Amino acid sequence: MAHLNAQPQFTFDLSAYLNVKADVVITEFEIYSKRWTLASYTFGPQLELGVDLPIRWTEQNGLDFDINQINVQRPDIDIKALTTDLVHNLIA
Repeated sequence: MAHLNAQPQFTFDLSAYLNVKADVVITEFEIYSKRWTLASYTFGPQLELGVDLPIRWTEQNGLDFDINQINVQRPDIDIKALTTDLVHNLIA
């Protein structure tokens, strides 16, 4: 049995960006550029994704892999609560 898992982490941020350019006939060039991160929210270590892959190999039969026996573990995500937390953390 092969088992793979991951714990992704997601970051959402609210940023402002200012870019001042001068456009002359032949080309344009940047005069000023600045980015500000106004708010940031990170979540995810508790989100565990996993998959179990039943793989067998014998000299007589070679590779034995049944795609119907793959088991996928998905986190239970409450989208409404996640969105509410995201909005509260970005605004607060």
